Amino acid sequence: KQYMPMQMETMTPDDGEIVLLELWQALAQKKMIILIITIVFTLAGVGYIISTTPIYEAEVYFLPPTIDNIDELKVASKNIIDNENLFTIEMVYNLFLQNIRSRDQRIKFFKQEGLSSELKDRYVGDDENRIFEEKFNEELVLNEKNLKRGGGSSFYSLRFRGRDASRTAELANNFVSMVMSDTRDQLVKNVMILKENRIKNIEKSITTKRNSAVLRRNDEALRLMEALEIAKKLKIAEDKFSGSDVETASAYNIG
Repeated sequence: KQYMPMQMETMTPDDGEIVLLELWQALAQKKMIILIITIVFTLAGVGYIISTTPIYEAEVYFLPPTIDNIDELKVASKNIIDNENLFTIEMVYNLFLQNIRSRDQRIKFFKQEGLSSELKDRYVGDDENRIFEEKFNEELVLNEKNLKRGGGSSFYSLRFRGRDASRTAELANNFVSMVMSDTRDQLVKNVMILKENRIKNIEKSITTKRNSAVLRRNDEALRLMEALEIAKKLKIAEDKFSGSDVETASAYNIG
């Protein structure tokens, strides 16, 4: 067998210049197409930026109350219910979280701030329920932060998104402040209800004891009258209660 030696093609510097020149000429011939495509994409990007409103996010962080924060509630409950503490940190914090999730609280704030007209746009129109759901309720999100460093407990944050930075932060802070105020009022109301119930129970107990005492006195008077009648029949004692005096005494004792 005979092997033919391989022939290697070599490119001279002149050949490289010719290839680049041909490429440049091809691009030059289509420069208008490239320019038009570049302009179209540039304008599309600028138009998207202009037409798209930026979305801002505000986040409020809060921790459970301290013992000092609920000290007055503890003192009040102990004074009302014989040194029993009904208001713990967990109870107060859970009530606050329950209220901040509450749909009623969110609707109240939505109407209180007049957000129906403020948040409406071309996508939701004038439908107040849709504005509430899509532009407020869905954007107001409670998150639990599972950061337990050094044995610490987790905490929560409330996030709200909007198109105006300062207004978004304001609404988030105002909503948390409203819920805190309503939770405090609810706790005070609970204390007042406990106090009223305690007073009613005491009054009921007093009335019951008075009625029992009256019944005991009446029973005792009745037994004495019966004993006197028996004594009279047996001629053991004289009847010192004759005529109207007996009726008067009996009426007084029985009444």
